[in-house]
Amino acid sequence: MITIMLHVSAKTLAQKVTLSAKNATLVEIFNQINSQTGYDFLFSADILKDAKTVTIQARNEELNTVLQRIFRGQPLDFSIENKSVVISKKTEGILEKIINALNLTNIDVTGIVLDEQGRSLPGATAIVKKSGKAIITDAQGQFTLKNVPEGSTIVISFTGYQKQELNARPNLGKINMVLAANKLDAVQVIAYGTTSARLNTGNVTSVSAAEIELQPVTNPLLALIGKVPGLFVAQNSGVPGAPITIQIQGANSIGKGNLPLYVIDGVFFNSEVMSRGSFVGASNPLNYINPGDIESISVLKDGEATSIYGSRAANGAILITTKKGIAGKTRVDFNFQDGFSWNTRFIPTLNTQQYVAIREEAMRNDGRIPSANPSDPGYAPDLKIYDTNRYTNWQKVLGGGLGQNINTSATLSGGSENTQFLVSGTFNKVKSIYSGDFSNKNTAVHMNLYNTSQNKKLKTNFSVSFSNNDNSLPAVDLLNLAIRIPPNAPSLYNADGSLNWALNSAGASTWLPGGHPLSSTLAKYNAKTKNLVGSGNISYNILSGLDISSTFGYTYQQTDEFEFIPSSTFEPQQRANNQSSSGFINSQINSTNIEPKINYKRILFKGALEALAGITFHQESGMNRTVVGAGYSSDLNLADLGAASRIASKSSNEYLYKYAALFARLNYNWGEKYLLNLSARRDGSSRFGSANQFHDFASVGAAWIFSNEGLIKDNLSFLSFGKLKASYGTTGNDQIGNYAVLSSYLPTTTTYQGLSGFYPANLENPYLEWELTKKINLGLDLGFLKDRIVLSANYFVNRTSNQLLSYTEPSTTGFGSIAANFPAIVQNSGLELSLNTRNMETKDFSWTSSFNFTAPHNKLVAFPNLAQSPYNASLVVGYSTGISKLFHYVGVDPANGLYTFLGKDGKPTTAPKSGTDNYAIENTRYPEFYGGFQNSFRYKGFDLDISVNFTKQNVPNIDFGYSFGPGLRQSGNQPITVLNAWHKPGDIATVQKYANGFTVFQGFLNVGNSDAGYTNVTYFRLNNASLSWQIPKTWSQKLALQSIRLFANGQNLFTFGNYEGADPETRQKGVPSTPPLTVLVLGIKVSL
Repeated sequence: MITIMLHVSAKTLAQKVTLSAKNATLVEIFNQINSQTGYDFLFSADILKDAKTVTIQARNEELNTVLQRIFRGQPLDFSIENKSVVISKKTEGILEKIINALNLTNIDVTGIVLDEQGRSLPGATAIVKKSGKAIITDAQGQFTLKNVPEGSTIVISFTGYQKQELNARPNLGKINMVLAANKLDAVQVIAYGTTSARLNTGNVTSVSAAEIELQPVTNPLLALIGKVPGLFVAQNSGVPGAPITIQIQGANSIGKGNLPLYVIDGVFFNSEVMSRGSFVGASNPLNYINPGDIESISVLKDGEATSIYGSRAANGAILITTKKGIAGKTRVDFNFQDGFSWNTRFIPTLNTQQYVAIREEAMRNDGRIPSANPSDPGYAPDLKIYDTNRYTNWQKVLGGGLGQNINTSATLSGGSENTQFLVSGTFNKVKSIYSGDFSNKNTAVHMNLYNTSQNKKLKTNFSVSFSNNDNSLPAVDLLNLAIRIPPNAPSLYNADGSLNWALNSAGASTWLPGGHPLSSTLAKYNAKTKNLVGSGNISYNILSGLDISSTFGYTYQQTDEFEFIPSSTFEPQQRANNQSSSGFINSQINSTNIEPKINYKRILFKGALEALAGITFHQESGMNRTVVGAGYSSDLNLADLGAASRIASKSSNEYLYKYAALFARLNYNWGEKYLLNLSARRDGSSRFGSANQFHDFASVGAAWIFSNEGLIKDNLSFLSFGKLKASYGTTGNDQIGNYAVLSSYLPTTTTYQGLSGFYPANLENPYLEWELTKKINLGLDLGFLKDRIVLSANYFVNRTSNQLLSYTEPSTTGFGSIAANFPAIVQNSGLELSLNTRNMETKDFSWTSSFNFTAPHNKLVAFPNLAQSPYNASLVVGYSTGISKLFHYVGVDPANGLYTFLGKDGKPTTAPKSGTDNYAIENTRYPEFYGGFQNSFRYKGFDLDISVNFTKQNVPNIDFGYSFGPGLRQSGNQPITVLNAWHKPGDIATVQKYANGFTVFQGFLNVGNSDAGYTNVTYFRLNNASLSWQIPKTWSQKLALQSIRLFANGQNLFTFGNYEGADPETRQKGVPSTPPLTVLVLGIKVSL
């Protein structure tokens, strides 16, 4: 037996003791007494195993009296010998044994459980620690545990809060819970409910508002980059409001949609927009959701987490929860930030000397003599009209400006125990880096009202978010043009400020390629989008543990776009044959969502059972109308469609989508050791024919928290948490056209007897079925050293069958194709790792870190008769669905200076045949791995947060030039990589000979479609850095303010990697465009 003696020397020995402790261990109490009195405590190592925690208040009391209070109800006894307190096991006498056997000392324990705001917590669990007897609190947060042995410990728990252990007594009074500081116990929003990472059987990752608000982004999805394992997010352009690529655990469908499901406050939100968008394409719908209004974002990945959403979440789900009011004094928060954005990644292009030399060599290779005469075969204004000693860095001129990022918001919140409210307003403006007044402005209003009845049975919660977006972007990407402008091109403007068209002797503009770079800025594009998301939830507690509720949701999105193209945008020599025009596009999407539910909670045996059942009714409608007018007598009338002499084109599109479902979930938690989750859903969609309009989906998830086993607790004290989990679930995919299963007709453009007719456009297929995805997830979660280190690993395998694709019809049918199911199977598998650590914690300083890593693998497992299908050209069984069949590049032939590739016969050829000589197969669309790591430092009032993301993927390169290849006037300037070119027989080079015409153009196309046209890139990006200072409270109080925080946030600060193009994230093939911009803002947050 090992005996432990707690001893601290003391100059004097005191008999009086003062203590204040809540749920303290006996060792902690012994240390306090020892430090005050100098008394030693002697006990064996295992004797305190069954000891209870102690809550005590004592002020200057006798030591013996305090010890009697401490050991009351403990299975221990004590004796004082000299200056030592000896601890021993208590022996029961005959009388005590009779009393215990008859439960004569048992008591009834009552209490009221409240949250951190003093509101009742219905559904909290009160459990007797040893016996496992438990009960769930009622609507008022009250509970009664009957026949509890005196001296027992009562454990109070609720999702998102720290557990509280209390010594049993008849009236525990009000028990105020404390929000969990441990990430494992923080609230995780899941489908139709909440849980925690500790108790979740699925694969879910959550990002909090605190992490989102550090990043100066206008789309909340961008705040998730590098934060969530299994989630890949990439910007397609640095232009404000540009589309975003997003995938959860890879691409499941070959051709019918891989977008996740978006749910905002329980309301389904459309994953696509109907507007055309600017030159960068249609915007992402979450561009219209204000990041500042978001409380948390949960990413649901595996089958257990997503199956209850059925066909809507085959590609995962993103749940957004908006901010709500907090009970307490009315609070006003102001947030203002202002800063700049700029481009830090310019393409190294040719200077004037290099450009002129290449152009002249190209002319010589084609036997042309440069001439200023427009009718001469050797016409070369860049060599004969432009000043060959002039140099301008056009990227800096057109894309090197400073954009401005302004964001200001105000929030009013507060309320009582029964009613809380929040109202906020935000204005955001992002001005582009291009010269001119181009910007994206967004005004947002968010409101929330929560109320509970006096008896806590009836609860209502309403939220409304409205935004008005005003997007005025140029008609083209000016940086894309700037990269190609010859370095010796003339000034953009004449002396009088008008555009310099640089006319030749025939009166035609000499600007190439693309015409005058600023002519497009004379056109005007504008899109005004109104976006509304409204949600309401009403619930009523019928009996203890039994609630009925219903969620009501409505979304509305309207976009009005117009584009004016005045005659001044055309080159002078073209204006006689081109008319000014104006286009008007009106699009609208609205949806209604109703979900009545019934929820039941109770204690069953020694576990907590929760059952949920509900119905979904969802309807969505949309329309898009486009009208283009032409032939205006004056550019001043372009906004008036009635002033157009003719309607150049018109189109209209409307749809109605209906969806209904039944769903249920059963969750059982046995003593926080064994967890089981079952869910089922039956979906019905109007997108499928009568033969297959309904489908069933289900999932099962189970977990074992082995760290709560006695054997683990006793032998692995360093392991504070350990959980094994597994899940299997099925989901579907209905991301097809709304009328793909029906016969449809479209109007003709020709007329008969003055009337327009119709032609058949689609064949009916009532047998079209859902794509089916089966998901398997295996996970292991480990916590070490009181969860200072938390490691999570998940391995997933998702298989999608019954692929929805277009089946090519024989030409005799009169149709090109019909929507059909193919027996192809796509598999996405991978490993997700995350590590969270609390590296250092002191009174004034803390340092925490997090790291995540994802290695996905996409593969086409099966595709019967692929060789006979039209998809043979782009798919190969056993390879990723993101492959490209590429020529195998050999090099430049030293004899003739042309690109050579490996032919089918194994010999080099300069004329490879597509489909025959395609040897190299490369994954050109999906990343090989990605992830991120973050560090947070806190020192007194200073906070520093740093976030880095990384990706490894194949990216198109510009090693061989762009446009039509180096040497052509139409190609313009080129990257400096084209300097290593072939000049004469015998040269060893990487770039083929220059040409002024299209004699070697096919070779240029071939090399771009070869394995040499892609670079395997690994890049790291300092995605975000935030530094803030909380001004001391005494300072802010002098200003009659509650708090003041100054901050600086930076986005896309540095990129490190082996890529020489504009940016590896955008992955654009061809001429580079505007990359993600560096953003730096300074701001202040004030609370009244």
